[in-house]
Amino acid sequence: MARGKRTINKIVVHHSASPPSTTVAEIDQWHKARGWTGIGYHYVVLESGEIADGRNVNKRGAHTLNHNSDSIGICVTGNFENYHCPKHRFDALINFINELLAKYDLSWSNVHYHKEFADTDCCGKFLIQQLVAVRRGNIC
Repeated sequence: MARGKRTINKIVVHHSASPPSTTVAEIDQWHKARGWTGIGYHYVVLESGEIADGRNVNKRGAHTLNHNSDSIGICVTGNFENYHCPKHRFDALINFINELLAKYDLSWSNVHYHKEFADTDCCGKFLIQQLVAVRRGNIC
């Protein structure tokens, strides 16, 4: 692989655990307040369903301890402990993940949610249910 490119083996989905209207700039500020160089996620799914850029995908993320070197972190704004990801946003997330899977020659077995790697509720029980259904082939 070309110098400066990372090998990607997995995609990790997160939620912001904040209002759906949360912006990339706000997440960037939160992560800088933790002493990080900036936003730890590579992409953010905004309230509108737009996929916004976060950290450059060629740079190691700061989103999942011990899994940042070979993963892409995607954060969906909102708190999915309380409700399902709305259809337009979930569809945007799934379509984008499918693009990444094709680009990096991965499959849905390479898509994870943060809770699989840490003692956390992230990415929220309702979004986890939605992602598990896709992984099982029940939606897509």
